[in-house]
Amino acid sequence: MRRVYEPVEIRNRDGSWALGRINARWYGGRGEDWCRLRIVGSDRPARWVPFDPDVFVELQIDGT
Repeated sequence: MRRVYEPVEIRNRDGSWALGRINARWYGGRGEDWCRLRIVGSDRPARWVPFDPDVFVELQIDGT
């Protein structure tokens, strides 16, 4: 596991988007990619979910 700070947009099932933050990633032995995700402004605690590039859009945090 490694700690990270990755802002993301999350595609909800209804097609809407929510802002979130990945604060840890874990790569398993069989190519598994898990992230600890927290949705910004939500009271729900962070949770481990498999990373899915069709659901998560990683946002740029510096540069142009």
